[in-house]
Amino acid sequence: MALAAIFLDFINNVRDKLIDGWFIARDDLERDLESFERLSDEEVLLTSHLSYRLRGRIQGRPAAAEIALGSLQDLRFVRRDQRDAGSIAGSGAAPSTATAAACVPSSFGIALDIGHDRAHPGAIGASGTPEFEYNQLLGRAAVAALRNAGFATAFLIEERGTPLGIEERTRIAAERHAALLLSLHHDSVQPRYLSERTVAGRPQRFSDLFHGFSIFVSGRNAHAKQSERFADLLAQALLTRGLTPSLHHAQAIPGENRPLLNARLGVYRFDDLVILAGASMPAALLESGVIVNRAEEQAIRQGSYHEAVVAAVVQAVGDFCRRGPGGR
Repeated sequence: MALAAIFLDFINNVRDKLIDGWFIARDDLERDLESFERLSDEEVLLTSHLSYRLRGRIQGRPAAAEIALGSLQDLRFVRRDQRDAGSIAGSGAAPSTATAAACVPSSFGIALDIGHDRAHPGAIGASGTPEFEYNQLLGRAAVAALRNAGFATAFLIEERGTPLGIEERTRIAAERHAALLLSLHHDSVQPRYLSERTVAGRPQRFSDLFHGFSIFVSGRNAHAKQSERFADLLAQALLTRGLTPSLHHAQAIPGENRPLLNARLGVYRFDDLVILAGASMPAALLESGVIVNRAEEQAIRQGSYHEAVVAAVVQAVGDFCRRGPGGR
């Protein structure tokens, strides 16, 4: 069957199912995707990209489209791993290190660090809402989704009445045997780009010049290459869901000028971030969106933006776990 025909058939099946509900069962989606078995990886990636570009146009339900389409990449890797294992078994060859080191989600610890605290809440959004509140919302949604996806040992690192120091955060991640640390944040811009308006009788600063996500890794992390690999997977998952990277941290101005490791993915190197450099496991920091941007903050407040980010986090963690320490 031609690629275009398979793509349209898949989209029509998903669209029809969304008429009556928000969710599609995983095995039901698997049946819809059987035809993808005959496609190359490149064709599947292209089809996945195109399908996500339709989000928000399928029955006017962007959140449902995110849920339905968000399993595509995950299912592709599951099927690929199954085919690879079958081929090895059939040939009698010894399994490769990557195949032998199978992902066991229930024992793959993922630490989600909620950036900042009540005493030091981080950036202030265009509405006057502090970053810390958005970080909490995102972290709690993400840890619930990870546990629901089988990562039963996923946990949050956050203050419990008193602020947590950076070193204490990395210590908690190590003591709880996290295999991966992701610090969750929301972004702002340099003061030169901020304008002022009045919100509920109070002055608030905003900037609509920049939007999108940024991901940081540290070359001083003990697992720098693995950290960068996870950052790439997370960025790819975010892109697939229609989100875009912000490149404003690469500007040659005071407070920015961060080296871009991958401009297409919005992945930066920031060696001096203590939460990353001091972690004993692969680690990345996600600035999930620019909350001083009025439209982007509104999407975050409405929930659709965080739904996409959470789905991307689950996908990236799953891909990272399946590909193992030496994965590509």
